Amino acid sequence: MLTTFQAISQIPAIAPDTVRHSSDSVAVYAVSFSHGDLGYGNYPHVLRTDNRLENLFRAIHYCEITDRWPVGSRYCWQQEMAEPLPYFLSNCSDVQRKALARYILEKRISIAATHSTVLADRLNPESASRLFYLGCRYLPDLLGTSPGQVAIINDVTGLPWSFPIYCEAAQVPFVWNGHNECARMDELESAPLVRWRGPAGTGSVLAFSNVYNFHGLRHPKTELPGAFERDAKLVTPDFVPVWLQGDDLATATLDTDSIIRQWNQTGSPIIRMATLDDYLNQLARRQSAEKIPSVSKTGPCQWIDQPLTDAWLFGRVRLAGERLPMAEKFSALALTTTPGGYPWFDFTIGWHNLLSNLEHTVGAACWATADTKGWCHYETEQTEHREEGLEAVARSENTLQQAIARLTRQIRAHHPNTLAVFNALGQPRTDVVTFYDPRFAGNDIVAIDDATGQPTPCQR
Repeated sequence: MLTTFQAISQIPAIAPDTVRHSSDSVAVYAVSFSHGDLGYGNYPHVLRTDNRLENLFRAIHYCEITDRWPVGSRYCWQQEMAEPLPYFLSNCSDVQRKALARYILEKRISIAATHSTVLADRLNPESASRLFYLGCRYLPDLLGTSPGQVAIINDVTGLPWSFPIYCEAAQVPFVWNGHNECARMDELESAPLVRWRGPAGTGSVLAFSNVYNFHGLRHPKTELPGAFERDAKLVTPDFVPVWLQGDDLATATLDTDSIIRQWNQTGSPIIRMATLDDYLNQLARRQSAEKIPSVSKTGPCQWIDQPLTDAWLFGRVRLAGERLPMAEKFSALALTTTPGGYPWFDFTIGWHNLLSNLEHTVGAACWATADTKGWCHYETEQTEHREEGLEAVARSENTLQQAIARLTRQIRAHHPNTLAVFNALGQPRTDVVTFYDPRFAGNDIVAIDDATGQPTPCQR
């Protein structure tokens, strides 16, 4: 695979033309993307550099060298997940950073609203909200761009009924359900766009559902005329088809775009290069509200068996998803009442690793385990996947204990053998507290509530 700088240096400059204009009628949209598949086809750290970062560098460069092409033929790129953007921004130049922001604002590059293509069944309410933070909050703050519009969950066999609630709360209007052939929710394909509602109407999102690795053109030079003739017949006032140009770990190229550009110089109607945001907004504008069917149903995920093969880790990660927000709450209290800072870096890394561990696939493809080298590949990925989860666990526990220790030091008690109990909820509660301390190992235990001076029920 070419490195970023090799790839850029070997792309020839292409002369501009102004033969066609964006006002020409559009028969087919073409969206280029790449499915990252973290945890399945390669080592995560290798994927992050050889595929995801490479594609972002290429997308910016392809946008630059097609700037003077006709509007409908200019290169566009759909970034499937927001996860690699912080690492990309720390490795790109200031010029590339500004170019990325420019192309996002020009709607030539679109960043998904979602952090990664998670197994959404594993999300609790807090981790579900964090799934949208990077694409909808952090990147707009860093780049001055708009929040992501499409939640992309690709290469899965089902989505939980709660997902529309998260999308509506994050103000994300669309979800792309790129499913596999098995266990799909056919109701989401009963129309080009379907209004998917949560239980009892709680939250809704416009769902666009199809097979995630559908290819518009495998061999664009030979296939385009026939594919165009076939799909142009599908155009109606309510619908325009789309070619989704992408595959697992595919490297971005200008091949299809160059062929489409040639077509658009003479063919009619034109094929429009676009982002998924652009296409879905166009599709939504063509739909009348009364023609969009409404579905309220869950799509159980059959792949939950993958993370459950490591039940110990599964439980630890689930607990980390509950304790990270608890640690954030107590760290905020400690920041306002005690000397010291706020461990924002720990929380950023903790949530990043947690969401990475919730990825939709776990372990290398079966073809990678055909020999000894394949098994080493598989075991390395399993180790990396486990470390992502354990890193999230460690960050949650360490930050929580540090915050509690800071707060505990501010408590003035009447007796040296005092137990401080912290309530992580936002309202009073009554629960049994269990703890271990060798100082209380005697047979006779009397618990006195410092606030009232009265005994409180206890047992050894």
